[in-house]
Amino acid sequence: NEWLKIKEENKIKPEDLEEVTESYLTKTWSNEETDILYKDKKYEGVFYLIEHQTVVDYQMAKRIVEYKNEIQNHYQKNEKIGNNRNYKAANISAIVLYSGDKKWDAKKNLKEIQIINPRLEEKQKDEYEVINMNDYTLQELKGKLKQNSEDILTKIEYIRKVSKIKETGKIIEELK
Repeated sequence: NEWLKIKEENKIKPEDLEEVTESYLTKTWSNEETDILYKDKKYEGVFYLIEHQTVVDYQMAKRIVEYKNEIQNHYQKNEKIGNNRNYKAANISAIVLYSGDKKWDAKKNLKEIQIINPRLEEKQKDEYEVINMNDYTLQELKGKLKQNSEDILTKIEYIRKVSKIKETGKIIEELK
């Protein structure tokens, strides 16, 4: 409770937790000590990952992200969570219990160790951009292709739109 900074009114009691025994190690990482994962029985999709380290691991931020992804995939598969509008990702709090002699000086966040892309105007966010090709008219796509005839994605979208128009025309002709 203290390490996770749990609110006083939401303190975790031992009976609120269930130890998850499945292994969540990725193919990339091996484990000498046992990681512990607890499922919060009171709140659906809430987990607590405890990783024990005796040496400073400078890739720990990356490893935690990978562990969380593995837990997330397992949760989605076991809870039969589909790919629909109501999809919710599991919430996984991670703690590294370190008992080594050297001071822990590894970065705790993936962003702190991630290479910066100098081409971007601003720092990358933990989200993705959506480019909705449906927002482009046929004329806009044609203009983009005039600017860059090598743009394969625009070519594909242009062909898709043209074929849709032709299919629609055929359907209208058949209905007449």
